[in-house]
Amino acid sequence: MKKLLLALIAPVAVLTFVGVSFAQITNKQNPYTNPTDHGDSTDVASPGTGTGQQDSFVNVVKGAVNWILGILALIALIILLYGGFLMVTSAGNDEQYKKGFTILKHAAIGLLLIGIARFVVSIIFWLVNIVTNGVTPAGTDS
Repeated sequence: MKKLLLALIAPVAVLTFVGVSFAQITNKQNPYTNPTDHGDSTDVASPGTGTGQQDSFVNVVKGAVNWILGILALIALIILLYGGFLMVTSAGNDEQYKKGFTILKHAAIGLLLIGIARFVVSIIFWLVNIVTNGVTPAGTDS
């Protein structure tokens, strides 16, 4: 089991860093084209002008955290399936059934913790958005 986890963690770590880089590149709009241009003119916008040309640090961190939590959820799902597979293929072997059940239980707890982490992170980024944009929550006097 330890070898399986190590074999999954190394590629995931590499894919995390590569995927975040590609996500930043593909989510950005092309700064050299005019979004209102329908191909009938040669107007070109200056790089760095307009809105949405660069992701803020908060958006980059939010994207990275969401990506990492998604990968962790995928790994937990794979481990959950492995535990279920051990239980189904135990063929009356109580030791293998208990091992599969333990793996299944730990993977389910891991998925639950990942869901809680995603919820907490979304609340934190919501609060950061309120602080950085100067928006006061409804029902409060400022």
